[in-house]
Amino acid sequence: MRLLAVHEAAEEAHVHPVARRALRHGSELAQRRLTEEKEAKQLLVALWRTGPNGAGYLRRLNQVRRAVARHAAREEREEFAALRKAVSPARLRMLGAEVKVTQAYAPTRPHRWVNNEAANKLVAPLLGPLDRTLDAVRHRMAS
Repeated sequence: MRLLAVHEAAEEAHVHPVARRALRHGSELAQRRLTEEKEAKQLLVALWRTGPNGAGYLRRLNQVRRAVARHAAREEREEFAALRKAVSPARLRMLGAEVKVTQAYAPTRPHRWVNNEAANKLVAPLLGPLDRTLDAVRHRMAS
């Protein structure tokens, strides 16, 4: 869950804006990916709230798995493939570096209300450290 939340936050902040600018139908393409990500985020929130011992956890986990697999396949086939053709290798390397930096401070869990690029860029630097602090406290309490 943590890796997925971090990955999507970085895409929302960097990849989709580049797709909007660089691709012919980039706005529509990015919007479709954001809609899929919003659906996955809602499923992740439900999974998070259920917890591994909760009723329906495995069902929700499978819903998340299917939604993420569909999203990743579409993302690779439609968005990433088009970006590789439309954007220079140097810009792609820079985009990769931007994504890695964002992943270092991105939130570690889905926040349902952070559902657009502007909100993500604004609150991720605040939510990321907060999430990591909560993760550490929970880990410490569980030990």
